[in-house]
Amino acid sequence: MLNLFLTFFKIGLFTFGGGYSMIPLISEEAATFGLEMDELSNFIAISESTPGPFAINIATFIGYESFGILGAILATLGVVLPSFIIMMIIAMLVNKIRDSDFFKTFMKVTIPIVSGLILSSTLKITLQNLFNISNLTTIVSDFKFNILTIVTFAILLALTLSYYFIKKKKLSPFIVIASSIVIGIIANIINLF
Repeated sequence: MLNLFLTFFKIGLFTFGGGYSMIPLISEEAATFGLEMDELSNFIAISESTPGPFAINIATFIGYESFGILGAILATLGVVLPSFIIMMIIAMLVNKIRDSDFFKTFMKVTIPIVSGLILSSTLKITLQNLFNISNLTTIVSDFKFNILTIVTFAILLALTLSYYFIKKKKLSPFIVIASSIVIGIIANIINLF
């Protein structure tokens, strides 16, 4: 369990730019927690659709899956503690570092790196869910469509575009997430796909 805390502490310490930029690090550590890529994809989806910060949600779910309630508490503390400590230090030093060249350069360099991590996570999750590809080196040999994902995407796209053209407003993300959950539940109940 200490390893779980230390792993999420490390992820929280070296992740800059929010929860999505930590997905590559969590993916690398997934085997340590005994998670398959399908389980990790499910945790990502659930973490995104439940209230609260993504990083805390996914740490809590993985911790709970690995070691129950104590695991959930340790993983959550592990991912939150580095940010808390860093923010306390920055709050004490903000006036001194705000205008420093080092801080400005750090921010300029960090933004493209975080963008790349988020893009990498998006690509990996898309390939995993849309084409059932868990390893990017096996794209050619393991290529097959995930029909449920494609149908769900098509329904949500049609719903979103119809609403926009009829009401001239964007559809609430809550409705999109709730609709995808309902489609998934119905498909699993009737074993449609």
